[in-house]
Amino acid sequence: MVNQLAGIIGVEQCAIAIFDEKGEYGDVVAEYLQEGCVPSKGEFRIPLRDNPAIELARMTKRPVAVKDAQYDPRMEGVWDIMRQRRTQSIMIVPIVIRGELIGTIGLDAVSGPRDFTIEEQWLAETIAHHASIAIQNARRYEELKRTKGLIGARTALAWMGMVSSEWKHRIRNQAQTIQEQVQHLRKDLQLSSVHYHHPAIGNRLSMIERLAVQIREKPIIPPLSAEEGVVPFAINDLIGERAKQLWQNDPYQRTELRLDLRLDNTIAVRASSEWLRRAFDILVDNAVEAMVGCETQQITVATRPTDGGVEIVVSDTGIHYRTLF
Repeated sequence: MVNQLAGIIGVEQCAIAIFDEKGEYGDVVAEYLQEGCVPSKGEFRIPLRDNPAIELARMTKRPVAVKDAQYDPRMEGVWDIMRQRRTQSIMIVPIVIRGELIGTIGLDAVSGPRDFTIEEQWLAETIAHHASIAIQNARRYEELKRTKGLIGARTALAWMGMVSSEWKHRIRNQAQTIQEQVQHLRKDLQLSSVHYHHPAIGNRLSMIERLAVQIREKPIIPPLSAEEGVVPFAINDLIGERAKQLWQNDPYQRTELRLDLRLDNTIAVRASSEWLRRAFDILVDNAVEAMVGCETQQITVATRPTDGGVEIVVSDTGIHYRTLF
């Protein structure tokens, strides 16, 4: 757009500037320059306050043509910029959305002063109108993407909440049923001809019952949103304490645990301790499963500092190696 407009009007420089939200500066977002011209994109911020030419464009919503850009009082706020860019004459064309001035198109004559005709002003105004439509559509598209993402996130959060609630209800009921069936099975075995006191049968029933109890007692943490549940806590304390808790029960007791907590005990992070604990449990469970059938079953849990953060590592003597950041 800036290339075509500069060619039609016959100027060496053309730029589109968009105003910041506070209305203090205009930043060049698109620019056309002939060879030898001084760029403004990323080099200059156009001050909007105490800038009579911008105020006139804001008030009239019409192009402002200035023949002597370096000395005209209407350009006083940007005289330095005009001189650095060697701008002799300039036409400032407002970009208006819903009655608000949100930016300008600047058409700069560098080779010498010139007058901008009524026809040229009208043509530039027409193109600025199309530019405003394009900018408005782009903004609506970005808003739509943000809204879609927000709705998607909230929908997913609500769905996770419903799923976790349903999961908790069903799994706990089924664990209760398992416990009850184990008790019935023990009674049936006592009344049958099968030798109930056989160690293998008793051990297996006890293991099933313990697992059912663990399933019922394990809390299901609801999904978090934003900063909910985020608190500072010491990493070493949480990881060390949780590992010791797990190793009090099967099947962890059959695996050797090594703790390599290299972090300073005073180092804390901001996170959800409940979610981090659950993530740690998943990694440990995966490590235990990976070592099924292995001659050596050993899990190493380590904490160590990294660039700007901390790292929690869970490694095992199975096939896979897992790391949690």
